[in-house]
Amino acid sequence: MCSTRRRLGVLLREQREALGLSQRQAARIASIASSTLSRWESGTCDPRVPELQSLLSALGVDGQGSLRILASQDTPRAARAVRHERAAPSGGELLRVLRVRAGLSLVEVASQFGVATSTVSRWESSLSRPSRTTLSSLLLFLGASPEERLCVESSGLAKVRSASNELSFSDFETELSRLEQSFGVGDFSVGEIRILQLKSLLWWQATDPEYARLLTRVQVIHDRFTERRGRARLGSAIAESSMARC
Repeated sequence: MCSTRRRLGVLLREQREALGLSQRQAARIASIASSTLSRWESGTCDPRVPELQSLLSALGVDGQGSLRILASQDTPRAARAVRHERAAPSGGELLRVLRVRAGLSLVEVASQFGVATSTVSRWESSLSRPSRTTLSSLLLFLGASPEERLCVESSGLAKVRSASNELSFSDFETELSRLEQSFGVGDFSVGEIRILQLKSLLWWQATDPEYARLLTRVQVIHDRFTERRGRARLGSAIAESSMARC
């Protein structure tokens, strides 16, 4: 029996039983045949992606959990589903990261280029883009590296194409494992710009099931980074509030 099928079957059965649902009840909610669910749980056949997504929704599996399960399936259709849910980082998102890394506020950037703060905010939200000349000056002002400049400039998406050969599958695995180990011991020193670049590179190759799994891994890393940054900002705000009361 395929180990992937067996793991999926165990997961589906455990999730269903945790909700106190019989196979017949869960199948009815998901609009699939109970015999189909029985075969999935026993690991005797591979689920079709739309039906699996319907079942996961019926079982209350959240978006992140659903994508991890889809990424575990060795089918091109599952890989396409993962890629569809993971948009490549926009140039605006990367501009925001570069500005934050440079320690600049929206007001400071707006003042430098003689535009409204709302204009810079729209650039970072990818609602609009600066002219080519302004963008080039902006990237210089933000201290972007050549790879980072290319990352932002390429059609508004993070299509990173460095001068060196692109990362191989094993290179991705090695770097993601390193990041996971670092984050596991509380080391978040890696810049968000690198996480976004890795996510982008993987997105363009995630039509392959193996790369789709790596894309899900880097998204988990980014989520953890964002969560950690949010906690740090909250702690800073609490500290400032306490000082103001003194």
